[in-house]
Amino acid sequence: MTDSILTDPGSLSDAEFLALHRPMRFQNDERECGEYELLNDPSSHLIGGTPGSGKSHFLRWLELELTRQQRPWLRIPRGKTPADVPRPATTPTFTPEELQTRLCGALREEQRLAQERVAGAKQQGQSPNPVDRDTAGWLAQGLVDLFNDPITSEMFLKGILVRAGADLANTRFTEKDFLRPDGLRFLEAGRSAQSMLTKLNLASTAQYRAAAAALVNRALDTLVTPTPIVLLVEDERSLRGWTSAADQFFALVEDEATVPMGYPYWKIVDTTPAVVPTVVVEEQPPPLPIDPEIRARLVEIKSRFTTLVEQVTLFHRHELLKPRDVIRATAIETRVDALLNDEGALRQESASAYPFKHQERLLALWKKKIANAWNRRLNEWTVLDGDSSHREQFLPEDDPFRMSLARLQEWRGREPVAEEELVEVEQAAVEFSSLKADLPARLDDAEFRSFQAEAEAGGVPFDRLNDMILRRLREPGVSQNYRIFFTQTMNE
Repeated sequence: MTDSILTDPGSLSDAEFLALHRPMRFQNDERECGEYELLNDPSSHLIGGTPGSGKSHFLRWLELELTRQQRPWLRIPRGKTPADVPRPATTPTFTPEELQTRLCGALREEQRLAQERVAGAKQQGQSPNPVDRDTAGWLAQGLVDLFNDPITSEMFLKGILVRAGADLANTRFTEKDFLRPDGLRFLEAGRSAQSMLTKLNLASTAQYRAAAAALVNRALDTLVTPTPIVLLVEDERSLRGWTSAADQFFALVEDEATVPMGYPYWKIVDTTPAVVPTVVVEEQPPPLPIDPEIRARLVEIKSRFTTLVEQVTLFHRHELLKPRDVIRATAIETRVDALLNDEGALRQESASAYPFKHQERLLALWKKKIANAWNRRLNEWTVLDGDSSHREQFLPEDDPFRMSLARLQEWRGREPVAEEELVEVEQAAVEFSSLKADLPARLDDAEFRSFQAEAEAGGVPFDRLNDMILRRLREPGVSQNYRIFFTQTMNE
């Protein structure tokens, strides 16, 4: 009798498993949904249910469906963590010149992080790590000078960067890569590049070459980004203490009383056994039609996400957003792209009253994040001290300072979407900063002329003009230049 009863669902072939599979339903405190709606939601989910309700069955169905959709997935067995299971990595290819530019950016980021760690150690009264101290001080900047110099960069562009650009994951810098080659036109190089190359080539500083190789290899590792992947976790306790914004997961929960906060929790409500002794062929209703407008709308949403990823990457290059923001935005774009080939999901969206509501909400959230980052940068550029802000009204409308400030204010609420636009605004900010340097003296002159013009027009008698100036000098926050100018003017 046992030969005719399926007691081990894991022994079924994929075809047998799918033939015996029944659509599953899930519910939480707010609503109920089907298996495809849960799968195509880019959020992570916790799955619970009574013993035998089909939790493990659901994980196997996810494996088959994700494989059909060509989405990468990884099974995390009980007792293992995501860090214990090997995962694939995306290894981009670059030309030597592209890798040179990206490597310099990664080295600057390593320097910034090291400076933060050094400052944090000092605030806590601890001695900074020697590696961090060197990276924050001279090592990272010296390597950037070495890679950017047109003379010394040749020793890398014709050697190690060619190999690294073709096989980034398996190429590593060694101490030999920093030895000065024969035929290098050393005296034509810039002074900073000469100094760095000399420091790395002294017989007594071999440890510097080792430190340089280690730092460059760390920077290279940041260019090999993990592939966004769906984790299928047999026990949600494997995820405790682990975070990765690039991954989506489905994790099984054994005890409802210990459900962790922060993720949607769903219970399996379809108690029909996932594996039954016999196959019952039922007449299936015809599939729901796919609305052509739904597919066209998803293509338009995909295009908007592509533009969003380009803008997030642009903001990251100019240090307005962090590297993890690029990873998160790219992961969402990948999931939206997968929906285009998912007929089941498109049918469900066609029947929905609010199709692609979740994707539209994500777009709005990312647009708000970009706008906030841009407004913070504009505020840093255009901030004025209280005294200057109060007296700006005395400057004429065609004053270069007011015109420069107006050009920057025009970008408030309008974020750059191209490299040329962002560079243009940064140049305007540099011009504004130089004009702001001599602003106190020009404001003193403009305010005095305003008082004087008002007095000559009969609005303020000359004998009261001195009283106004004296009162102004007694106000808090008046600049020293203002005091000197008005004192000299009154004496005259």
